[in-house]
Amino acid sequence: MNLKPGLKRSFRVASVSFCAAIVGRAFGQTGSHPTNVFSPVSTPADSIYDLALFVLAICVAIFIIVFCLLVYSVVKYRKREGDDGRDPLQIYGSNQIELAWTVIPVLTVVVLF
Repeated sequence: MNLKPGLKRSFRVASVSFCAAIVGRAFGQTGSHPTNVFSPVSTPADSIYDLALFVLAICVAIFIIVFCLLVYSVVKYRKREGDDGRDPLQIYGSNQIELAWTVIPVLTVVVLF
């Protein structure tokens, strides 16, 4: 690499620091009081941990629902032999569908709030 001497030294120091951090982490030398998000030790940390697990559970549920609907749509509406390439019938003004995709996200945000 053609770097300026100061930049070359900074790159070398950053590389050595990164390698030292990786080696220290591999051998468990993280300091006298390592921080671990999965083992809270104070009352506020415990309630924050529970809240984080609640939000994670909601996000996982949303992910699974959306993924299953995506797979269903891809399989059901894939291109088949004999298709003429036209767009399917478009549905406009379905109050039930519009209400569902408005209310469900609002309720999700309210629960997370």
